[in-house]
Amino acid sequence: MPRPRAGPARDGRIVEGAAHSLPQPRAGRRGCPLSAVASALRPTGAARHVVKLGIIGAGSFTNRILLPSYERAESVHVAAVADIDGEAAKRTASDFGIGQAFDDPHALLTSGVVNAVHIAVPPVHSPDVTEAALAQGLHVISEKPIATSVDRARELWEQARQAGVVHAVDHEMRFDPAMTRIRRLVADGFIGEPRLVTVNAVLSVGIMPESPLRLRTWYDSHSLGGGFSQQVLSHIVDLTRSLFGDLEPLADASEMTVPAKPSADAPNELEACAADDVAVLIGRLPSGGLAVLSGSWVVGHGAGMAWDMRGSEGTLVLDRDGTLRGGRNGDPLDLIAGDDADRSIVTTLASSDEWQPLLIGLVEEFARAIGGESGPFTFATFEDGVRVCESVAAMGARHAGPHHT
Repeated sequence: MPRPRAGPARDGRIVEGAAHSLPQPRAGRRGCPLSAVASALRPTGAARHVVKLGIIGAGSFTNRILLPSYERAESVHVAAVADIDGEAAKRTASDFGIGQAFDDPHALLTSGVVNAVHIAVPPVHSPDVTEAALAQGLHVISEKPIATSVDRARELWEQARQAGVVHAVDHEMRFDPAMTRIRRLVADGFIGEPRLVTVNAVLSVGIMPESPLRLRTWYDSHSLGGGFSQQVLSHIVDLTRSLFGDLEPLADASEMTVPAKPSADAPNELEACAADDVAVLIGRLPSGGLAVLSGSWVVGHGAGMAWDMRGSEGTLVLDRDGTLRGGRNGDPLDLIAGDDADRSIVTTLASSDEWQPLLIGLVEEFARAIGGESGPFTFATFEDGVRVCESVAAMGARHAGPHHT
């Protein structure tokens, strides 16, 4: 999760700017053919509704993950990109054959060239951009968290409802093959009434020498949307909700065990951190069972995410290597998902091009919803974003310190 370059001005203003006309777009960078996973996520049958999309933010995440995925999505055409760094926007547009580049997000939002946007700027800035997009009647995909406070998240959800647009949060892990299998098994009663769900995520990205996150960035500022609880535990909360239903928070604990990191601007100097890096959340499931969600991103031998799901009738275990095992009570645990087509992609928590099929699944559903299909859909909405904020937004608040942009 490298530090994005994009975002509105530091004081929250939308700066003035204009579109930059570009040379005739060249063919985008195409990789290998889509995997069986991506193919399975594509809609079939009815004619596709093609969405004209704008991307707000031309940082590393946009260039490394978002745009290579959008190139392979058949129902979305990326028509414009905006970044307050106009040169970054033009480079991204040139690299990916995007027709227009803007140095002002507001100029893109009011340009009339898109009917939807994907907002990929740091969380402290994204609510204002989201609000401006909703005011223009644009459909929105937001990165998580959708806001850094519960009240602000609720405001955005209400504004999206009033605007009558399709709204989504980029919780792409919902489209993981193993998670899809688990969701179906749970719905079919394989484990019966869920009694105990434990999830543990251990990562080393905050301490490894080669990781961008070993430096002090906004990811180490709770007030800017950073911290383990808002950046990683939020995904786990959302997955738990998508598999088992709403999660009622009962207790939580978080700590900041690395008080300072080398400054991103001056690596030889230490700068104080202001966000949690270890967190635990206990919640009650609709069945009355408990979920215990825990993890850290500053521990050695980071191995990813493991799930253990026990119910009145059976058990499901998703190992860190991506294999899914399960069994009814009294029977041994047998392999359920371990082949390449159904092995979990996200258990390693190592965001890479392997995640592209998951984002493709999300944006194809997003396009179908814009086209008028009634679902049911798998993607997370702003309502889901609010529920996640209610669970994690306050967890690292006591560690919050000075802003760092």
